[in-house]
Amino acid sequence: MRKNKYVIIITVSLVFCLITTSWAWAQFSEFTQNTHGKIGLSGQSLKVPENSSKFQEYSENKSGVTGGWDARYDINGYYYNFIGKNVLLDNQYYEFNGGKFENFKFGAKYDKIIHNLSLGSKTFYDNPGSSTLTYTGTAADRTNTAAWNIFDYKLKKDNLSANMEWTFFKALTVSLDAKNTTTKGQIPAAYALSTTTSNATFAEIPGPINHETTDVNLLLSYSGKNFNVTANGAISKFNNKDDYLTFKTYMDNVTDKASLPPDNKYTQYGLKGTILHLPFESSVSLSYYTSELTNDVNMWNSVIYNKVSTTINSSAPIFTGKVVDDAVKLLVSSEPLDNLFVKAHYKYSRDRNKSSEVIFSTAGTTTTLKNERFEYAKYQTGVDAEYALPAKTKIASGFEYEGVKRDLRAYNGGNRDRSFYVEAKNKYFNRVNARVKYKHLTRTDMFIGEGVTTSLLYARKFDTADQQQDLFSTNWSFYLLDNLDLGLGYRHKSQNFPSTALGVQKISSNAANFDFSYSLFSGMVNLNGFADYEKYANTSNHRFTSGRASVNPDTTPIYIGSATGYNWLAVINDYTFTYGLDTTVQIIEETLQGVVGFSRQKSNGDISFFPQQNFISVQSIASWDDYWQDEFETKLIYNFLKNFEAVLGFRYQHLKYSDSAVDGYLLTPTIQTSKNPVFTGAYNDFPYNARVVYLTASYKF
Repeated sequence: MRKNKYVIIITVSLVFCLITTSWAWAQFSEFTQNTHGKIGLSGQSLKVPENSSKFQEYSENKSGVTGGWDARYDINGYYYNFIGKNVLLDNQYYEFNGGKFENFKFGAKYDKIIHNLSLGSKTFYDNPGSSTLTYTGTAADRTNTAAWNIFDYKLKKDNLSANMEWTFFKALTVSLDAKNTTTKGQIPAAYALSTTTSNATFAEIPGPINHETTDVNLLLSYSGKNFNVTANGAISKFNNKDDYLTFKTYMDNVTDKASLPPDNKYTQYGLKGTILHLPFESSVSLSYYTSELTNDVNMWNSVIYNKVSTTINSSAPIFTGKVVDDAVKLLVSSEPLDNLFVKAHYKYSRDRNKSSEVIFSTAGTTTTLKNERFEYAKYQTGVDAEYALPAKTKIASGFEYEGVKRDLRAYNGGNRDRSFYVEAKNKYFNRVNARVKYKHLTRTDMFIGEGVTTSLLYARKFDTADQQQDLFSTNWSFYLLDNLDLGLGYRHKSQNFPSTALGVQKISSNAANFDFSYSLFSGMVNLNGFADYEKYANTSNHRFTSGRASVNPDTTPIYIGSATGYNWLAVINDYTFTYGLDTTVQIIEETLQGVVGFSRQKSNGDISFFPQQNFISVQSIASWDDYWQDEFETKLIYNFLKNFEAVLGFRYQHLKYSDSAVDGYLLTPTIQTSKNPVFTGAYNDFPYNARVVYLTASYKF
């Protein structure tokens, strides 16, 4: 409480300083006549009993004082911008840019981004965040979670960038920009609980993040009377400061290691040309680009198995990764008839994996393994047309065909997609705007089933399976009165997978939205409100087999003392409802405003299981990503001294969260020999009740 009082006192003092500074600034009219912008201070006092990552997921949301500015200076055709936000906080932002109109421009930017994934987690390791995780003590100590170390899963990014752009003769443009990003922190990772097969489960441990990315981009563009040409190149280097994560396993106290994302280099080059002002107001654009991603990784010569180091033989000491992408695209647009606009496109892209092949074998065995080099080729072609009818009506339609050929994708040689859409818009009535759209997609799976006798003969991957997809949407805007606007919308999407015996059968979603804006008493009172509703459903079929039971889902269920072969259905339902209302009242016209707002978002999901012929008793999941979020805010906005504004406000935020994955959370099994996994408490800190009092002051000049 004493800290919050100090925050309020400091904020009020700074606001007083800002007022006096603003008066002094106005006295230097000779300099300030070419300078304009805004400078502000803000302070807030928080009361949040819970240490919630959701409340402060992307910001340093705590009691304190900060400030910012956005200023511009113009002189003799040159301009300079100075921007600062969230000064000295973990998400601070600074930018300086300027230039001369139609000649050149430049800029530099520095900002910090924080991402709180989960706060107050616990681990038996002594040094969370390190790339070498160790622990001390006995096995009993590792089950005593009260003695575990507390830490936060969070990421911190520092971004530094600069750019320059020159224009010569109003035709040639040269642009160069560079960016450096460093990321540090830790994320939840799962690795072996033990090196023995009898305890082959996992432990959740803090995985280190400590890497740097540098990007450089160059663009050249030339524009003539009837054409333009653009060439670009880019280089990106990723440098991971940690090649491996070394850790002591929870069960058997053996030092193991795991690979972390390797260093890599990405390059891209492209060329695009466009010819304009052809007959029928036509234009033709042709573009080509190629990219290459490379890396080198040292191969391991041993692994830990059953507490013993086992030698691994590899055909090469270093794996050389290399993936090349090429793409060419043609775009033609035209107006062959009055009010008829047509676009046609074709694109071909190819992903080639030129990585080295490495063959592995374990010492004392004849079994070998090798890496698979996945490749694919994709081509797309389509046409779109729009025609303007009388009465401010437009109709549009389009068709697209896409083919994908895959190499080394198990049991899938590719896909063939055919889609079309029709759309109509109308603005004939001054007070009504309408839009209706329908789209259909047919996807054909080039399934390769020759010689397959396992469940993969009946199962299909969600992203490649035969699919029939329908999408319908409509939006209506009503301007009923000069002071009353209404908006309505509806969207339906269904996806059916007719050839999938085992896997996802159907996905559907329905969403409706409503919003309004109403002004009363000549604008002295303004009301705004909205409501959104969405239902999502997912149905999938699965099969349980044991012993000699067939994997064929059409086989008669088997029950010999116990269920050994049967199908079971899973149905996911998720309902989301959101609504809100806010009111702005001009208490003293152009001087004092009052704002009150409230919003609520509620989501309720569940998963139901239906075993074939009810062979077994299954408990459904009643809580699946359920949450209840409320926000209430009220504030007074006071404008005085012409360009000075002060805001005093209060905000209440509440989040209640429930999911079977985190309800009744346990960190560790009760005894060391248990095969249950070990957790750290990640993502178990979402709920919060927050009360915030804030004061901001700003001066426009």
